[in-house]
Amino acid sequence: MGDLVKSKSNDSGITLQHLKQRSSARRVLGILAILAVGAMVLGGGAVALLLVSPILLFFSPILVPLAILATGAAVAFIAFVATITWIYRYARGGRPAGSQRLDAVKSRVMEKPSQVSDKAAATRSP
Repeated sequence: MGDLVKSKSNDSGITLQHLKQRSSARRVLGILAILAVGAMVLGGGAVALLLVSPILLFFSPILVPLAILATGAAVAFIAFVATITWIYRYARGGRPAGSQRLDAVKSRVMEKPSQVSDKAAATRSP
């Protein structure tokens, strides 16, 4: 039965074996095409780096501090977004990481005025 399926041809006279050979050949050609494109991209990147490196070297006294500044600004922006997100979650009643410590500090701050007034009343009494 298996031989019958392999030798059975479709309307155009092409057997399944020929179709399998064509599909494997297409796979090989596809892989070769991907490798060729990758090699061209890598080679183009190397040539571009060779052409641009003198310009980068010339402008490095400007570009290095600018890169440091841009990195610092990006880190500050990410920290700002994280802080705003934490505050939003806390204000909405969620329990983000560290909220228990904030609640403990808040309760201590709320208790301080009563402790101070009790201590002041105790020092005036005698």
